Amino acid sequence: MKKCKVLVSVVLTLALAACGGAGEQGPAGPEGKQGPQGLKGDAGNDSEFLQHYGCLYTWEDARKVCPTGWHLPSQAEFDALLNIVGADEATRSENLRAESFAGGKDLYGFSALPAGHSVEQTYNNIKTNTYFWTNTVLSDTSAYYLTIDENAAKILTNTQTYAYSVRCLKD
Repeated sequence: MKKCKVLVSVVLTLALAACGGAGEQGPAGPEGKQGPQGLKGDAGNDSEFLQHYGCLYTWEDARKVCPTGWHLPSQAEFDALLNIVGADEATRSENLRAESFAGGKDLYGFSALPAGHSVEQTYNNIKTNTYFWTNTVLSDTSAYYLTIDENAAKILTNTQTYAYSVRCLKD
């Protein structure tokens, strides 16, 4: 029963952050948001990318984008999610991926889509990977994130200047 309660509080209350800052709608938002202007790499059609995958945020702006009553999950909160959804990285990935993402099962309603990431407005790994920021730092320049691809779901670290997706967790 305890696992079920954690699952409800961790998985079912996660929501995609809209493009923009807290309380904002549409493409206007913080400077670190990677929106439709000047996309390079494998993003394809800008408006189609945003409609399907949403915006990507640098770590600094990811910390500001969740609306009132929500927050950017910590590394510990994502670790708790991973421990509930599977015993190994491959099972975790399969259970968190949307069915349209490499045959995911989406057993917990997380519906991860392969939005890729952006570095200096160049998009990478679209349709193969997805990345979600945590609010947990490793150093002044690095932070933890959840990564999901067709083989694994795990927590890693990277530079805070990369732009990743955001999931907000209800307080």
